[in-house]
Amino acid sequence: MTILAAKLLSQLVGHVQLAADVLQAELSAVLFDGTDADAQAARATLAARDGALVPLVLKGQSGYNLHRLVVERAVSVNTTAAGGNASLMSIGD
Repeated sequence: MTILAAKLLSQLVGHVQLAADVLQAELSAVLFDGTDADAQAARATLAARDGALVPLVLKGQSGYNLHRLVVERAVSVNTTAAGGNASLMSIGD
């Protein structure tokens, strides 16, 4: 493990894991720092995986765009379907 990887891991304990084999790991995203050719190879490897597509986040001049790691969830409640009472529709959430 490189010093940079260890430092990043220490800052994100519980949120990030280092994986030796991306084909075997359970991933939501991959932070990548390497050449363009290596990035293309990494994309091909990720595309060969079964399941959901996994984004490859490249390191830029100012580091990683960590906004690419944020997952947004939008909830819409149809209050008419609940007879006008929105709290009835969101009881299970």
